[in-house]
Amino acid sequence: MQTSAAATTSARAAVPLVTRTPGPVVIARAPAAPATPRITGAGSGAIVTVTNATDEVNGDTTNIAALTAAPGADGISFREAVVAANGTAGEKSIRFAASLKGAVIRQSRPGLLPPLTGGSLSIDGDIDGDGSPDVTLDGSLGSSLGIRSSGVSIARLRLVAMGITFGCADAACEPKTVGNIRLVGNVIEGRPIVVSPMGLIRAEQVAPLSGLVWEDIEITGNRITVGPEVDSALVLRAGNEGSSRSRISRVTISGNRLSGGRAGINLAASDVTSADHGGTSPIRYSDGNSVEDVTIADNVVSGASHQGIVLQTANAGNRDSRIARVLISGNRLERGPDYPIVLWAGEATETFVGDQPRSTSGNAITDVAIRSNVVEATNQSAILVAAAGKPSSNRPPAVSDNSVERVEIRDNTVTLRETAGAGIRVHGGAVYGPEAVLRNVVSDVAIVANRITADPDARALGIDVTGGRIAAGDGPAQQNEVRSVVVRDNVLSGTEIAVMLAGGRGPRATGNAVVGYAIERNDLGGAESRIVPDADGASGNSVR
Repeated sequence: MQTSAAATTSARAAVPLVTRTPGPVVIARAPAAPATPRITGAGSGAIVTVTNATDEVNGDTTNIAALTAAPGADGISFREAVVAANGTAGEKSIRFAASLKGAVIRQSRPGLLPPLTGGSLSIDGDIDGDGSPDVTLDGSLGSSLGIRSSGVSIARLRLVAMGITFGCADAACEPKTVGNIRLVGNVIEGRPIVVSPMGLIRAEQVAPLSGLVWEDIEITGNRITVGPEVDSALVLRAGNEGSSRSRISRVTISGNRLSGGRAGINLAASDVTSADHGGTSPIRYSDGNSVEDVTIADNVVSGASHQGIVLQTANAGNRDSRIARVLISGNRLERGPDYPIVLWAGEATETFVGDQPRSTSGNAITDVAIRSNVVEATNQSAILVAAAGKPSSNRPPAVSDNSVERVEIRDNTVTLRETAGAGIRVHGGAVYGPEAVLRNVVSDVAIVANRITADPDARALGIDVTGGRIAAGDGPAQQNEVRSVVVRDNVLSGTEIAVMLAGGRGPRATGNAVVGYAIERNDLGGAESRIVPDADGASGNSVR
């Protein structure tokens, strides 16, 4: 690593490094706490009991009363119960007969099950009252359990090759506001949970949608297992192709176990993939969406290949979206994804079909607390906060003018193994490909009382704060900043460099800065720390 001769500080003695900028240091502000969901219980009301394990419809499914009176010779199937519940006003419940304990209800018809459109519905697969699923729904022919109405509770079901999706099913997309959803104690194998107001609509099917709202959602105590080909085990996505000014708010994700996929938990305000953009002309952008007031607590994420918990505001030319008020607390991230916890405000897109004629800009992440998590990293950074970055396989316009504000990283336990990059990394902007990364800002960051331990072979950085960085590729990083960062009371051991502050790192990093910092009362484990304007071939950057 190249550094300028200025401001390389050694802390090999027991004395903690203490550095302040001239004049008063602006102390990073604490983030606002997220609002909690307003969940009301789905009442009993009318009850329909599933009595067979078929997928047949031969009874009167007009409503629950009609199906109870005329169920057909074989009894009542789950599909019949769903259709009848959709036709029944008021509160209602779907239960399962005692004879179905241990049964597998296999879908025999290609395509989706009818979505849950009637609202105020409780489905519970716990027959014997022991708190565990007793019934399995098998969606091997391509089904999912879709939620399209408010007041729905799905509890203690086992779903095989069947996920749970929230969102629209057709162009009408009614109602536009849906809330009071609870998923508790389910076992889901093979497909993810996806909360996305635009749902399964493909770009070529509908005109652009706007103003969709999903709120008051609780996802608690579920076990979700997906294969490596699945993008994420659990997704919250406010907007995708053609969906603007939509919102997901007041969500609790707690006590779940998630395994597999490229990512464990993925929050995105405006997320466009190559499949969304491919074949559409003109491109329909997804602007002005938001994800707000989310608590992600006490989950276990293991076996995700790329990202554990990721907050991604917007990519692929989308603009003016935000993620706000998120608490990430008490989670355990195991078996080392590349980035166990990562915040990206604006990014290019990794795989992209077609043109990307405008920059990704004006997106923000605000008020995030990352507290008391146990994180293991084996490749990249354990906790990464960046206003802009992520790779692109083509040459898009700039990722510019995005921001991250008020982030607290406190009391986390981080273990760096093998070739891990850094324990905690904060970048104004980072280049990973050919894209230009310009004028992005991270501000008000508190890195406090974390414990970072590196294996001897990791050769890792402990805490890395950089205005603009060239991580890979040949795009420039210019005029990116980290403002007001506090590094205090952390304990580090085994790192090659304990704390690194750099205005810019890498060739083509110019005009970037770290502005306003305090580094104090840290136990650096005998490693050196560096505060430099330029590193790794950068020039014209500053730390001040």
